[in-house]
Amino acid sequence: MTHFLDRPFAFSALAAPGLGPNGLMLCRCPGLRGGQPRTATPGSTTALEADLTLLASNGATDLVTLIGEDERGNLGVGALPRLAMDKGLSWREFPITDRTAPASGRQAEFDQLLDELLTDLAAGRRVAIHCQAGLGRTGLLAAGLLVRSGTGPDDAIALVRSARPGSIETSGQEDFIRKIEFRGLE
Repeated sequence: MTHFLDRPFAFSALAAPGLGPNGLMLCRCPGLRGGQPRTATPGSTTALEADLTLLASNGATDLVTLIGEDERGNLGVGALPRLAMDKGLSWREFPITDRTAPASGRQAEFDQLLDELLTDLAAGRRVAIHCQAGLGRTGLLAAGLLVRSGTGPDDAIALVRSARPGSIETSGQEDFIRKIEFRGLE
């Protein structure tokens, strides 16, 4: 199997009822690989700018980062928040430890994130979501948005995996998704 960093930077589009007219963009962390052109190095400002430009030029209005400041620093993409905003993207962060779901003490905060993102999507914004590889944590948030908007949990997991194979990497992430509650927007 090819390692995710051996592939050019790309996103997977996810459109479904409840995700607004423009849907989601699921991707790995911008800047981790050369992107286009291949001469840029992983974690470089050049790669980061190229990847963020790709997202913005494909309609992204918002970028949700599921890796924290320390992880961004370790990956060499510490400038991501500033460069995302320089590209006109509304940036927000909700760190989740790799291969896990949000801690139980953060459930209310996660619920608020879901509700805010669904409001943004309904208003026509296009939200890009990333973690490191763009699979586990990214898939968890995407499936959470689907469940919150009325899709059954197992159907939400299947839809996300269909759009981005390999998503939602652990049984703990699956279990977390199955506990998310549907809430209609007021």
